[in-house]
Amino acid sequence: LLHGSAFNRGVWGEATGTLKALTESGIRAVALDLPGFAHTKTPPLTKGSSRTEFLETLLAAEDPTGMAPALADVEVFKHVRVTPPYVLVAPSASAPLAVDFALAHPELVDGLVLVAPVGLKPYAKQLKAEYTGRVMFVYGTADPLFEKRVEVWDYFPRANSLVEVDILDGSHPAYLDEPAKFNAHLAAFITVPAPQPDARDKSDL
Repeated sequence: LLHGSAFNRGVWGEATGTLKALTESGIRAVALDLPGFAHTKTPPLTKGSSRTEFLETLLAAEDPTGMAPALADVEVFKHVRVTPPYVLVAPSASAPLAVDFALAHPELVDGLVLVAPVGLKPYAKQLKAEYTGRVMFVYGTADPLFEKRVEVWDYFPRANSLVEVDILDGSHPAYLDEPAKFNAHLAAFITVPAPQPDARDKSDL
């Protein structure tokens, strides 16, 4: 679970109950502080390889006790072993980070959950040609980005499945408006087998 520029990993705790909900669904989940946020000691990520390398360090390493140099609390990884394939949850400005990793390591990524993603246009050509995993989009209908979502849908023509969840009257961080329903859709996306290729589903909360 990544986070947008206005938040840190704490948003997936008490604010939304997402970590608890996923754990209760039998899903092993980890929320990350991105460099430059909360109490991390490393500078913010820049465009380019550093973003992919950050997740590579965290997720692709075999030893989870050494995976998190950018986290303030490395202890989180000492008792939680995350193994591929991963579903990466990426709200807003963290979407490019997740996409970077998914394109670089398609064998490690089962799906992307993109919540009102921004910054994906530079990846459009590569996503259209290469990404074949699953995608779930989450938008709040009161978010100005809601009207532009179809453009982002078009970046994923080869996705194994593509689901959109619209949170009625939801804002940009729509998971804060209806956390219980967001958590239910997220858990279902992670645990339910993917439909046939080219399926296009839409769920309204």
